[in-house]
Amino acid sequence: MNIDFLKNIQFFLPTEKIKILLVLDQVEKNKKITQAQLAKYTHSALSMINNYIKILEKDGLLVKNKKSKKNVEY
Repeated sequence: MNIDFLKNIQFFLPTEKIKILLVLDQVEKNKKITQAQLAKYTHSALSMINNYIKILEKDGLLVKNKKSKKNVEY
């Protein structure tokens, strides 16, 4: 069951750290998830997802495995 809890929350603005945790959670559930899917799930811009992934890589929490130029697995 995929509940999009950020969609209906009006009184709460998620911080960058919460969005990074959401990205990490979704990647853990689906290693082949796309950045576009992550952006939709976290209600973030695609460029921010790329930044979040770089932060997770720098902290050693995520490793990218490039299958091809456009195909990445986490």
